[in-house]
Amino acid sequence: MIELVDHGGKLGIVLTMLDHEGTANAGNGNASPSVQRLASIARELAYNDYQGARGARGGRQYRNVILATDRPPPPATP
Repeated sequence: MIELVDHGGKLGIVLTMLDHEGTANAGNGNASPSVQRLASIARELAYNDYQGARGARGGRQYRNVILATDRPPPPATP
């Protein structure tokens, strides 16, 4: 999950890893259209991350973090 927040008067990007109940197999295209099928496809895509083999995986310290920037925060919405 990605959130844009006001982090001390600057734009902060909050990155949160989420786990869900999607099955490990999307049904090979035969599953009914549903939220569970979408979650299953997302889980499969995350598992098949092609960058993992290229050393771009990153460690645990890069998950569930707030990235600070020098940019102004997003405007407040009513």
